[in-house]
Amino acid sequence: MAKCFGTNFIGIKGSCDNVLPTSGLYINSLTGVDLCTAAMVANEEFQTGVELLQELEKTAIRLTCSHFLSKLDNLYNYSFASSLRTIGRHYDDFEANSYLGERGYEIENISGDELQEMYIDYVEINSDTSYNSVPYRIIDGTTITTGTVNLASGINRLNLNYTAKNRKISFVLNISTLTQIPVSSYSSNGICGGCKDECNTHDNTCFVSRNIQKLTTETSFSYTGNAAGITMGVQCRCSEDNLICKFRDKLATAIWYHMGALLMDEVIHSKRSNPLVRNNADNARELYVKWMGGESSITGFKGESLYWAELSRVVKGAKNVIGQIRSECLNCTRTKIITQIP
Repeated sequence: MAKCFGTNFIGIKGSCDNVLPTSGLYINSLTGVDLCTAAMVANEEFQTGVELLQELEKTAIRLTCSHFLSKLDNLYNYSFASSLRTIGRHYDDFEANSYLGERGYEIENISGDELQEMYIDYVEINSDTSYNSVPYRIIDGTTITTGTVNLASGINRLNLNYTAKNRKISFVLNISTLTQIPVSSYSSNGICGGCKDECNTHDNTCFVSRNIQKLTTETSFSYTGNAAGITMGVQCRCSEDNLICKFRDKLATAIWYHMGALLMDEVIHSKRSNPLVRNNADNARELYVKWMGGESSITGFKGESLYWAELSRVVKGAKNVIGQIRSECLNCTRTKIITQIP
């Protein structure tokens, strides 16, 4: 789910948090949707109707975004080709650990391509001997991810598979428990190190790295001339989320309909045998057909399919917007179809 939707995109009237929804829409403002209906089909997994609706919101956002991208595929080929570059080098020289604290890299996305994101594939650490549970941190704005790594003598690979949320992040290793560690003399202000695997025209303009360290007596990181035997594999790749987030507000009504339809689907297929569920099943089918399409079990006519009509409207408006985006991630694939040859 794209990060820009947050956790309260479609609101729930009557919930305890009283937080205004980002979209301005409340799910129980939709005809036929109320907390009572959600509560009567909530099961052991979701104890309350509010919990069920919160989960259905995530599902509706994920599915609607998937449908949106699928419709755009008819017009544009959204390329996911990425390049992998290494930052830093391994050296065989050692020095006594005369300092404590953390060392690592600050990586900044300097690409002007608004549809690209940074992705940390792996970190390699060159150690002189074995160490257990060496702490590390990924600092990504206000988000800090922590972990530990066991080091054996030689090159140790730590697969991070981390997508950056901000344009500048840091990876730092706590070396206060190490007695010796290799030191790289890689330049502190240089562009990324040598190419690895795929290389394309973005390689020299995607990101820059800086070696950083923080001593135990310091409150912030300072730039240094080495990164303590650390090498990182960094990708600059195309992001579905960055494209979807451009149309977040436009997709709100479609997500609203989809979320309501998902609740009706819960009613239709509920395993609860109480009379409330049984009595609401027929009404739920009619509402589902109205929002998602299909044939009415009562009239035999096809529903209005409000969801798909709304999604098509958003896609139509998105065509011109996407046509103005200059990105290596978008490759126009419009073709002229010749129906008659004179």
